[in-house]
Amino acid sequence: MLEEDVAKVRYEPGLYISVNLDTLINEIYVAPTSPDWFLDVVNEVCHKFHVARKPRRSDLLSSPIR
Repeated sequence: MLEEDVAKVRYEPGLYISVNLDTLINEIYVAPTSPDWFLDVVNEVCHKFHVARKPRRSDLLSSPIR
């Protein structure tokens, strides 16, 4: 599809379903190389939407042997 064709597509309205985000979300990770401000932004979004999980930086780049 071309961009102008995509703009013509009409979608049915979605359904709003109440969910508990803390049930759906186990952990929140940000990339290990992401800047500190990004972790702060994710933290603010979690706070705004009342998600009790605390975002943390992934340790994917750390040594596999501890």
